[in-house]
Amino acid sequence: MKGHSKPKGATRAAGIVLAGAALAVGLSGSAQAAGGKYSAYTKSPECAYATGTYYWYSAATYNGKRAYNTQWNFQIGRISCNNVSLYTKYNKWDSGKKKWVSQSSYKRINSSGTGSAVADVRIFVCEVGNANSCGEIRPA
Repeated sequence: MKGHSKPKGATRAAGIVLAGAALAVGLSGSAQAAGGKYSAYTKSPECAYATGTYYWYSAATYNGKRAYNTQWNFQIGRISCNNVSLYTKYNKWDSGKKKWVSQSSYKRINSSGTGSAVADVRIFVCEVGNANSCGEIRPA
């Protein structure tokens, strides 16, 4: 016999299986982002809004809880409020104390930025000084 060769159909099938496996590994990697376009209105009164993007990337697992790196970029529009800002609530991994720390009160943030080693992140648009006005971002 001249050179042993596999039938063309078997080679093609093996190539398809390998390509499919590579695609599955590529999509499940930790660099894969989730998120997209989000928006929110203040409530009581509905005097401002925020619209933009929010993404999160799986970073690590600490004490059995998944941590994420985040990235956001929002534009704030004012309807009738003069002083409006974004705020957040979240849990953050404290590597020194080796525990999750809760940011349960509203923390003011810039309209664009990043976060690291966080979980349970919630972003709000609020009239400054009026916690009852805070509206949470939702997928747009």
